[in-house]
Amino acid sequence: MSWLSDIFGGGDAYDDYAHNMENRANTFNPWIKNGLNNLQGFNQANDANFNNPTAEQNKIAQGFYPSAYEQQLMKGVQGQMNANAANTGMLGSQSANLNLGNQLTNMMGRFQQNYVNQGMSQYNRALMNKYLMSNQGLNALGNQNSMYQEGELGKVQGAKADQQGISNLLALAGMAAMFL
Repeated sequence: MSWLSDIFGGGDAYDDYAHNMENRANTFNPWIKNGLNNLQGFNQANDANFNNPTAEQNKIAQGFYPSAYEQQLMKGVQGQMNANAANTGMLGSQSANLNLGNQLTNMMGRFQQNYVNQGMSQYNRALMNKYLMSNQGLNALGNQNSMYQEGELGKVQGAKADQQGISNLLALAGMAAMFL
C-alpha cells in the first residue's frame, strides 16, 4: 500500500481482519486431521463388517475364558447335580452324566455369549466414537471454510476501501483545482 492509501484508504483494517480470520481458520486443522483419520478408520471397520459380519464376534470369542466366578458357579452346579444323582442312586450313570454335561455346556454358552455381547458393545461404542469424531472433523472443515471465505471477503473489502480512498483523494484534488 502506498502512503496515500494509508491516509485516505481504509483497507488496513480489512486486511487485518482477513489475516485474523485466516489464522483463526487454521486452528481447526487438528480437528480436521483427526476427523479424517477417524473417518478412514470408521470406513475400514464398516467395510470389514460388511464383508464378514461375524469376524469381529469371532475375534472377541477367541479371547473368552471363564472367570473365577463362572468356574465357581459351574463347580457349584456340578456338586449339586452329583448330590442329587447320588440321592436318587443315579450317580455315575449315563443319564446323570449327560444331564450334568448339558447343564455345564449351557452355562458355558451363556457365559461366552455374555462375554461376546459385552465385547461387541465395546466395539460398537468405539466405532460410534470414530463416527462422531469424523463428524466433528467435517464440521470443523465447514467452519474453517466459512472463515477462509470471510477472510477473502475482508481482502476484497480492503481493496475496495483503498480504491475508494484514492478516488476520494482524486476528487478532493479535482475540487481544489477548480478553486485555483
